Amino acid sequence: MDWLLTRIQNLSSAMILLQNKQSAAETLASLVDNNVSSRQKLIQRGAVNTFLELLASYRRHYPTDETEAEYVENLFDALTFLVDDPEGKSKFLEAEGVELMLIFLRESKLAKAHALGVLDHAMGGATGAEVCIMLVEKQGLKNVFRTFMKTKPEEMTGEVVERTLGIFVSLLRSLPNDSAERIRTLAKFVEKDYEKIEQLVKVRRAYGTQLQQANSEIAQERKQTNAKDIADLEIGWLAMRLDAGLLPSQVVDEILAWLIAEDGGAKKKIVSLLQEQDENLEDIRKTLQEQVEGTTDADEEAKVLKDILTTLIPFIAP
Repeated sequence: MDWLLTRIQNLSSAMILLQNKQSAAETLASLVDNNVSSRQKLIQRGAVNTFLELLASYRRHYPTDETEAEYVENLFDALTFLVDDPEGKSKFLEAEGVELMLIFLRESKLAKAHALGVLDHAMGGATGAEVCIMLVEKQGLKNVFRTFMKTKPEEMTGEVVERTLGIFVSLLRSLPNDSAERIRTLAKFVEKDYEKIEQLVKVRRAYGTQLQQANSEIAQERKQTNAKDIADLEIGWLAMRLDAGLLPSQVVDEILAWLIAEDGGAKKKIVSLLQEQDENLEDIRKTLQEQVEGTTDADEEAKVLKDILTTLIPFIAP
């Protein structure tokens, strides 16, 4: 790991050395993908700060060379995995990682999705509250919401939207009740005649269309399958639903549920928008209930999410 960290910091622009840097960065990203032990070892070696320093040189431009572009993407990927770790989040805050990612959001079109991905992971989980607070304090809401509102219709189910939804739901889950940061976040959702809520419902419809198609295919396959074989196919059918956007669709409904619970005007707006497609609050309530029923108590984060959803459900009433 020490050797790999040294290789990715080589300042030479010679092509053979650049290829080595790219390979080293890719190897590091692979090492920390779903490997808690490797993440912690890299964090202890100052990797979060190293990745941020290397990425900082690309804040106002993005490489056009394919090898260098892959190198930068691997740096972002590795950093994204590291900030899933509680200590990684702390190091990210100390090294002003939030501020750097916000610079990428403002000034780098090509790195926007990567920066959102890092923030999404850093703000998530039981230990992401401090990162959420920092994002608000550093005027990050404006940048994140602007990115969300600029999403084109054909991009409603893309990576940028999914990362943005993750940031929104982390803010609503983690920011303390009645805190200035939470009030500012809620104000963003309801300002300008609820335009952000309208965008959320558009995203919900886009994912709903994909899921409806997947559900129709699954229903057709289910009819043609013997009852004794259905259990064997359930995992494949779940994979189809996940590919169609099941998780971001659930996140959208949780965000809408938070807004319904927090603001009466937002609730009226959401009800009105749902009625345009012959839907109602019961559709959102069902989504939350399905999540509760499908969430185990396997770990602390799962239990917390289950408690959050269980608390929200009573607010989703006509």
